[in-house]
Amino acid sequence: MPSRKTELLLEDIVHASDKILMYTRGMNYYDFTADDKTIDAVVRNIEIISEAADKIPEEFKSAHPEIDWEHIERYAQETVLDTSTINFETAWKIREEDASTLLEQTNVLFNENKRNTRINIPMKPKSKILNPRNRIDTESSSATTFINYSQSQKILEVKIKGTGQVYHYFDVPEDVWEEYKKEIKSENSSGKFYNKRIKPFYEYEEIDE
Repeated sequence: MPSRKTELLLEDIVHASDKILMYTRGMNYYDFTADDKTIDAVVRNIEIISEAADKIPEEFKSAHPEIDWEHIERYAQETVLDTSTINFETAWKIREEDASTLLEQTNVLFNENKRNTRINIPMKPKSKILNPRNRIDTESSSATTFINYSQSQKILEVKIKGTGQVYHYFDVPEDVWEEYKKEIKSENSSGKFYNKRIKPFYEYEEIDE
């Protein structure tokens, strides 16, 4: 049976791939190469992906040949040529050609592995509703009525439009929360963000409002 360690390593790859896409959203290659902060952030997450892939047990990787693990393990060394030289073209190629597919593939494996190991994981106590004063109204969204977030607990709280159900999503990074808020303020499709960036990736439970 796949181990809890494998689940955590897959989760690292999922989050790092997601961050690469998030940090470079709306950019082209020239924007990317001109932004030192984004370069640093993307390269660090490329390194995380390589390190995590290298630590995943060979038995698990052999059972999932649909992912080119050897190629992923070389990401870091092909991107960081030495302490002061970054191969921008390789970093951008990973972003353009690999990150989205890798995100989808490893997220599927992560969720499968989580289901297989859940029997050995203590159940979390049912969480309580977050402070209503911190809610952000999302009535304009097609999917939700409000959202809320606890920085200390890393819980995202969402009320679903229509059904009125309230869900807590666990271990949501603060940068994902910040990106979610930007989507709402910019009047982009926050419902699309919820359906594509939240629902598929985080453990959740329904709570009583």
